[in-house]
Amino acid sequence: MRSPTNHLGLITATLLLSLTSSLQLPGRILGISGAMATSEQQLHREQFELAGNIPPLPILSSTDLQEELEKLQQILVNQRENRNRLGEANTLNKMGVIYVLLAEYDQALELHQQALLIYQELDQYQSEAETIGYIGNAYFQAGEYRQVEELFRQKLESNRQIGDQGLEPFIFDVMHRYLKNEWRLQAGFYAPTTKVERFHQRDLSWQEILAISELNLFINRKIGDSYHEAIALHSIGWSYRNLGDYQQSLYFYQQALDIATESSEQHFSAFVLIEIGLLYIDLAKYEEALKPLQQSLVILENDSANGPADLKHFALNQIGLVYKNREQYEKALQICDQALDATRSATGSIWDLHNILNNCGEVYFQMGRYDQALAWYREAKKHSDILGDPGAKGFILNSIASAYTKMGDYTQALETYRQALALFQELNALPGERTTLSNIGALFEQQNQPELAIVFYKEAVNITETIRQNLNTLTIEEQKAYTETVADTYRRLADLLLSQGRILEAQQVLELLKVQELRNFTKDTRAGGEETTGITTNPTEAEILSTHGSLIALGRKIEECQQCEQRSQLLDQREVIAQEFEENVQSLKQIIRDRLDKDQAFLDPNQLGGNAEAIVSAQPGTVLIYPLVLEDKLWILWAASGGIISIPVVSE
Repeated sequence: MRSPTNHLGLITATLLLSLTSSLQLPGRILGISGAMATSEQQLHREQFELAGNIPPLPILSSTDLQEELEKLQQILVNQRENRNRLGEANTLNKMGVIYVLLAEYDQALELHQQALLIYQELDQYQSEAETIGYIGNAYFQAGEYRQVEELFRQKLESNRQIGDQGLEPFIFDVMHRYLKNEWRLQAGFYAPTTKVERFHQRDLSWQEILAISELNLFINRKIGDSYHEAIALHSIGWSYRNLGDYQQSLYFYQQALDIATESSEQHFSAFVLIEIGLLYIDLAKYEEALKPLQQSLVILENDSANGPADLKHFALNQIGLVYKNREQYEKALQICDQALDATRSATGSIWDLHNILNNCGEVYFQMGRYDQALAWYREAKKHSDILGDPGAKGFILNSIASAYTKMGDYTQALETYRQALALFQELNALPGERTTLSNIGALFEQQNQPELAIVFYKEAVNITETIRQNLNTLTIEEQKAYTETVADTYRRLADLLLSQGRILEAQQVLELLKVQELRNFTKDTRAGGEETTGITTNPTEAEILSTHGSLIALGRKIEECQQCEQRSQLLDQREVIAQEFEENVQSLKQIIRDRLDKDQAFLDPNQLGGNAEAIVSAQPGTVLIYPLVLEDKLWILWAASGGIISIPVVSE
């Protein structure tokens, strides 16, 4: 076991971050950790040198690589003519490494496999292990991360089955070297420059991060590195949290904390405790969140001489977020000042400054001081391009758009929300996407465009249902707390549907809230009929979402094309798609009017839908009551086997 002090530089260098900010609607920046980048030139030299013990070459361009391939091809011909099997295998591996650098992975795999067979024939254990590493690296660079784990697993198992232990230590050495130098993704950041670029370009999904993190866990367990096993466990938990699977996230966070505690890794323990606190904030379990957050502060105060001060302002920032969510605004501002003071005394880079600034702005937002809030948000945005956290800017953009909305600048608000939505969709970050869609729905509702608001509320609800399906193993209290954080979207959607006389759709929405709560309480799927599958979207609504998606994608291109020749053409395309979007909206409004005029079942159905029918049919005489309590009105739906009996509305 290594002592905690040996990891201080590593904790700082790997940027063990987890970033959070809050929004008008529930949602926040999720976690991130990272490893420092290695230059592409250095990696190319190392990869080439490992292939055959030749002096490192500055192979940087595709022309250089192709020229080297031609030389190696001639060498290979000569070696085969002279039956130089060992030299042939070495050359095949060198060529395979170059094909990996050229991103021609199938060709690289074929060459490495040929080399592997030769080394096996010659009983060259070390070279065989190196070649397995090359094959694994080819899979890794191709994005086949689970194939890498399967490769090593099968090789180790097959060697043990035949009782040949000579290869095993060499394989462990290769696994450790590749993980250390090239494959490390400690909860969200990969070392080689190519992956850094992909991360900044939002071209690395959370599923991909999860797969790399699981590979890290496999290798660290195999080589017996408990400290980095804990980091990999945190990495997996962090990935699940960004994917909205909070139960799995908590499960892996707890494993990471157990190892860190057992190993006396005090600062890493404090870090994971903060992450657990953030997860409980996601679930609106604020009292539960304060416990690990305050525990982390105790650890940091007691162990301040042995670790970086960076984590103190990180912990304080989250505690301030708890007080803000509990509407204790003066206390939240005090904690905000303490967090900013802690950043001034920190010696390293302030990787969560944007979150502190954003959370300070959020307090002013909740206090109704929108000009001040916007100023804080804009300052936060200046610091939001964080190495390894592509989602940070998305949540700050949501905050900025919310301030614009409150200040009546709806055009600027919508454009800002669209920027955030584009980012989250590219990352497949469901919590951020859900929040942004709900905010867009609220914006259209505020502009008295209920048909359009319904479209975006529906999409937000459907994404929320995807997240909720993964919460079944949480406690009832935790599930209920999370439901309350997202329930406002359901209520707003149901209210708009009822206001338009779209009773069956409103019933669907209320079922998702009420029947799911019943199922959670009874732990009996039959209590709610079939599993919920979300809200039905009609073809015109689907077309609106599709066109809106095209607007977002085009907006991204325009943003990236500030000086390019195609900018004028892209702007013209946006005008065409914007017109198509407006035509779809008008078409939807006409469809709603026509159905209300001609289709009485649309307004007053004689049959219940979905789970309600299953419930009232199971017990004769059963009556379901759907109450919908809003600030200014009360809706009550009485549902029985004959249909919806009445819909009294009480307004203040």
